[in-house]
Amino acid sequence: MSEIIDTNLGTPEVDLDKKVYEVSALFVPELEATELSQKLQSLKNKLTSLESEIISEGTPVHIKLAYTVEKHINNKIRRSDYAHFYWVKFETAPANIKAVETFLKLELKESVIRYLLVKTVRENTVLTELTEARQADIKNEELIDEVLASDLKSEVEAEKADAGSTITDLGGDVPLKTSEEIEAEIMAAESNEPVK
Repeated sequence: MSEIIDTNLGTPEVDLDKKVYEVSALFVPELEATELSQKLQSLKNKLTSLESEIISEGTPVHIKLAYTVEKHINNKIRRSDYAHFYWVKFETAPANIKAVETFLKLELKESVIRYLLVKTVRENTVLTELTEARQADIKNEELIDEVLASDLKSEVEAEKADAGSTITDLGGDVPLKTSEEIEAEIMAAESNEPVK
């Protein structure tokens, strides 16, 4: 008689087939707060009915769009310059994604101007605040930039100071002649006098 040995004793069962997704949606600006919350709750209810785990979500925000967005609703073109922006991150089986898209396209079609459904990671990808360590890094980078800028300024000033002294050819250590030296050589050559 063969025995089945459970090696996962005491560990929660994890569905390896589940993936993390995020839906971002622009809802029509005319929705009142109660209507908007009902639409959002219906989306969350759909996700939970598909055995999805809601990981995180954003608070709906009324935003000005970068450009006017057109949407056909009931055979009319609807133009929007503003929208309610909302996002929700959830984990579900890939087979459920078609149902989520269908829900967004059919059930919420008059309320959603645009939506984007992407596969993502579980970790928080929203930049909310800079951590103290990152702020310290930024201050250190600014300090480094200041030091480098002052060093560069010192080098430029040193080069300007050296400009009055002997200038050498790019190819070596032999100093270039000044215009006075060249004129003296020319005059010496013409008069056959030795150059000083």
